[in-house]
Amino acid sequence: MSKKGKIISLNDFKENRKLTDPDGNPFTGVCVDYYDYEDEQKEYETRYKDGKENGLCTRWYENGQKEYETRYKDGKENGLCT
Repeated sequence: MSKKGKIISLNDFKENRKLTDPDGNPFTGVCVDYYDYEDEQKEYETRYKDGKENGLCTRWYENGQKEYETRYKDGKENGLCT
């Protein structure tokens, strides 16, 4: 869900994933997915620029412990995954 509360969707375009807003425009911002939305238990949080992963991506286990962090640039992993 975007900061404005609009639902956004992840679409597959050939080999590249691209996140778009409801109007089909490339999404720029933070995308958060939840194991349990009501309890705000995050599964992952990823930053996007022009529809592609760009910046820090963090994923958590269902018990709330951090599984990993990695960075993206233009939709590709960039650097170490910890």
